[in-house]
Amino acid sequence: MLNSISERMSRYLVRKNVVNEENVEVYTYGFMLIFSTAFSVLTVLIIAALFGNLFFGILFLAVMMFLRFFCGGYHCSTYFNCWLCTNSIAACVFFSIKLLPLKNLTVNLFVLCFGVAAAIYIYINSPIENLNNPLNDRKRLKNRRISRVLTVIFVSVLFVGFIFFRYSVAFSYFTAISAALVVVAVLMITEKVNWR
Repeated sequence: MLNSISERMSRYLVRKNVVNEENVEVYTYGFMLIFSTAFSVLTVLIIAALFGNLFFGILFLAVMMFLRFFCGGYHCSTYFNCWLCTNSIAACVFFSIKLLPLKNLTVNLFVLCFGVAAAIYIYINSPIENLNNPLNDRKRLKNRRISRVLTVIFVSVLFVGFIFFRYSVAFSYFTAISAALVVVAVLMITEKVNWR
């Protein structure tokens, strides 16, 4: 269905003389990517809203998507599997966070430690290339630099949150950053294991 809609849109652009016929496949792929990403984002935000915290979902998605773009890692074989995997991960994260006792120093310390451990792994190992999308040396170096900068920024924000908000309900937002770091690290590890 997604392919059919994307192809129709590409054909429409050809009929309107916006793009050339030989670029139909490129535009079809682009539309499929846009639609699948938008649909995944929308459903993750709906899940976050169902768990009672839309802002948490926005923060989790923003950190995860920025990092994933530059860090690489595991990618599903189909758009449906990607949607299913993304939404399952998000639901597990949101459910787990909902269960965490707020204003608990021990829990918040674990959140910090998991985030820092994930950040260290990301910093050392990014980018992890997908077999279907190898990087040239220039792109690999660029992605490594950007992913390292983003990782340092996110883990710094996590430390600030722990220092100033560890006894506050607001620390749950910093938990979103930690969860995103852990998810990205796990997806990187998964892809690395798949290469073997």
